[in-house]
Amino acid sequence: MKKFTIAVLSAALVLVSCSNSNNDSQQGEVSQPVASGDSFEPTTNIRYYNLDSIMSQYNLCKDLNEVMMAKQNNIEAEQRAKTAELQSKQQSIESKARNNGYLTEQSYNADMQKFQSMYDQAQRYIANLQQEAAVESANQQKQFIDSVNNFLVQYNSTRHYDAILVKSVGDYFNPALDITEEIVAGLNARYKKPEAKTE
Repeated sequence: MKKFTIAVLSAALVLVSCSNSNNDSQQGEVSQPVASGDSFEPTTNIRYYNLDSIMSQYNLCKDLNEVMMAKQNNIEAEQRAKTAELQSKQQSIESKARNNGYLTEQSYNADMQKFQSMYDQAQRYIANLQQEAAVESANQQKQFIDSVNNFLVQYNSTRHYDAILVKSVGDYFNPALDITEEIVAGLNARYKKPEAKTE
C-alpha cells in the first residue's frame, strides 16, 4: 500500500515595518526618495521542521498507518475471495455448456444472468470498501494536520518565533534552525494511544 501521505501547510508571520523620511523645508534639505511598497526588517527568528521525519516518528502517524494497512489488506483479501468465487462460477457454466448440460437456451441465459449479477454485486462491494477507506484516509489526514497545527500553536506560545516552516526538497535552511526533534518529542509526549475496543 502506498504510504499514507499527508501534506501540512504552515503559516508564516512576517513583520513589516514602514519607513518614512522627514522633509525639513526650513533647512532646505531634500528628502531621500521612498521606494514604493512597504519595506521590512529582515529577521532570523524562524525555525523549520522536516515533515517526512515527523510522519515516520510521530506515534499517531504510526498508529494511523497500521489501521490503513489493515484496511488495505482486508480489501485485497476480499478482492481475491470475490475473484475466486466468480472464476468458480464461470468455470462451472463453461463446463456445463461443454458437456451439453444446458437443455434449453433459457437455462443457459439464466446462469449467465446470475453470473452477471454476482459480478455486479462484487464490484459494488469492493467499491464501497475502497470508498470507506478513502473517507477514513481523509479523516486521518485531517486528524494529523490538526494535531500538528495545534501543537505548533502551543509550542510557539513560549518561543515566539516569527515563523515555523516545513522544509521542502530543494530548500536550504541552516541546520541550526531545525527543530524537528523537539516537535517529534513534544508530539509523542502528549499523544495517548486510544485503548483497543472490546467487543
